[in-house]
Amino acid sequence: MAASRHSTNKPCTMDTAAWPTMQQMIALSLDRAEMGLVALIETRCADMDWHDADVEVDLAADLALNHIRQIRHKVFEDASEFDNEWYLARAAIALAAQAFNRPQSLYARRLKLLLQLFDEAPSFVEYAEHGPEG
Repeated sequence: MAASRHSTNKPCTMDTAAWPTMQQMIALSLDRAEMGLVALIETRCADMDWHDADVEVDLAADLALNHIRQIRHKVFEDASEFDNEWYLARAAIALAAQAFNRPQSLYARRLKLLLQLFDEAPSFVEYAEHGPEG
C-alpha cells in the first residue's frame, strides 16, 4: 500500500513572515466585533416583535459598539492591555445575552454568536503576540 502524500512525521511549520502580527490580529478582532455589533443593532431595528422591556439590551449593544470604536485608535503594547479593553465591551454583550428574553429570535442567535467572538478573539491576539514558536 502506497503512503499518502499528505502523511509525514514532520511537524507542520509556518513561515514567520506570513504570521499575523498582534496589531493585525487586534485590528481584525475589532473589525469583526464592529461588523457583528452593527448587524446586531440592524437586526433589532428590523425586529417587528421588539419589546420596550428589552431597551437595556439594546443600549448594551450600543455601549459595546461605542467602546469598540473608541479603542480602535489605541495602540496596545501587549495582549493583556488589549484584553482589559476588550472585556469591557464583552461584559456589555454578556449581560445583554443574559437579559434578553426571546432566545429563539434572530437577535438572540446573533447575540450568542457575537459573544463567542468576544470569548475567542483574545486567545488569537495572545497567540499572535507570541508567534508560531509560542
